[in-house]
Amino acid sequence: MPRHFRKTRLARAISYGSIPVIGLLSGQSVAQEGLFETIIVTSTRREANVQEIPLNISAVGGEQIEDLRLDGIGKISYYVPGLTVVDRGPRNPVPDVLVRGLNTTALGPGFDASTVATYFGDLPLALDINPVDLERVEVLIGPQGTLYGQGTMGGAIRYIPRVASTGDGFTVGVRGNSYLNAEADDFGFNYGVTFNIPLIEDVLAVRLNADRRDDPGFIDYNYVVREGGVSNPEPDFSDPSDVAANLRRVEDANGEETDSLRVNLHWTPTDWLDANLWYYEQETEAGGRQIAHRLAFDTGRYESGLRYEEPFDFTNELISFDAKVDLGFAEATLVYGEAEYDELGQRDQTDLLLDFEYGYEFFPSFSAFTREVAKQEAETMEIRLVSTYDGPLSWVFGYFNDDASRISTSEEFTPGFDAWAFDNFGTFALRPANDEYVEMFDQNIEETAFYGEISYAITDDFTATIGYRDYEYDTDVQGGFGLPLSET
Repeated sequence: MPRHFRKTRLARAISYGSIPVIGLLSGQSVAQEGLFETIIVTSTRREANVQEIPLNISAVGGEQIEDLRLDGIGKISYYVPGLTVVDRGPRNPVPDVLVRGLNTTALGPGFDASTVATYFGDLPLALDINPVDLERVEVLIGPQGTLYGQGTMGGAIRYIPRVASTGDGFTVGVRGNSYLNAEADDFGFNYGVTFNIPLIEDVLAVRLNADRRDDPGFIDYNYVVREGGVSNPEPDFSDPSDVAANLRRVEDANGEETDSLRVNLHWTPTDWLDANLWYYEQETEAGGRQIAHRLAFDTGRYESGLRYEEPFDFTNELISFDAKVDLGFAEATLVYGEAEYDELGQRDQTDLLLDFEYGYEFFPSFSAFTREVAKQEAETMEIRLVSTYDGPLSWVFGYFNDDASRISTSEEFTPGFDAWAFDNFGTFALRPANDEYVEMFDQNIEETAFYGEISYAITDDFTATIGYRDYEYDTDVQGGFGLPLSET
């Protein structure tokens, strides 16, 4: 006679009270005197000292990033007033950025998640970029639609990479550090190497960066079922042998391994042309979620009650070209790039399905997990003209086009449930794949913008500026779902 599964305190607590372990990384002023004094930024499309620009712009220089070991935008936000990043762990490819305390992240199946744009050089790239070998990181707070092509209603974060030097000769640089988290069993490491190789003196050079980040994690998954559909996820917790027969422990499950590769070909054939070809790849193998159930269920402070491991792998690739041409009266910039993103992940879905009360709770060995697959491609072009002549009148005009598409699927699996339901009720057909639910989304977004601004310096201390932006934002979403278990 089969036993009946009761939704006990563990099942209810996890589904109702999952509390993420997050760090609200609030922006702070830099205490070190003179840290930003000599940083030159180009956020206004012209070179200027960051302290002399009458806009809400902050910058962290490359040397400060290296000295302070700021290995992500979360830590960089410590030094940017008004910028906050919610640290949800390595499974979150795009950081949750808050500007002035406002969360601009949208909800839904799409990938247009934030009105804070992230730029790698002059090209938008939604990614927590590994900040190595950079000139600086610039952060603009507030709308920037008259200076930037992509919609930047909340602000913009610009990673300015170092370009290959055509005149410094062959150089090699190495970097690395280690650290120990009090809750981790192993050390974490960051290490990398940079090569600068001149090919034609003062004309052509290549720069290569290769880096690795190995973070051990600190969240333990202590209730993982040994075999889905066979192991009892609710054993007799007063009997250590019953617990050991059905559950296993995974220590430091939310670890991360990230590899990044960046190659730059820098070409300066004349005084009036400066061109760059870029290739950037970042691949992350992330472990479990940065989440604990200490308050929902009496686990340890850094323990999760989930039944399955939750690996999440994602890769970003970018190839781009940018060229600046000195026209005498203005500087013309052309930027073109193609980006590709792939992800493969898994989540525990046990408690969500139990909450639906569809009868899953009667299966003694019920557990469920999902598998997510997504692919995203984007093609971006921007043309910009910036005045360079002397005088009180200055201007910026630009055209921007971004065409992106994303296809994603999510499947739910309920191991062993089909056989149990068939044996007990005869109302379900056997499904060897154990698939219970599937959904698909196909989304396309195209954004086109004409933008610009004109400034007039009335005095040395007073400048009047008028800006304009005309944009079109088209999105097309198609989606569907199926219930293969109940439809058979």
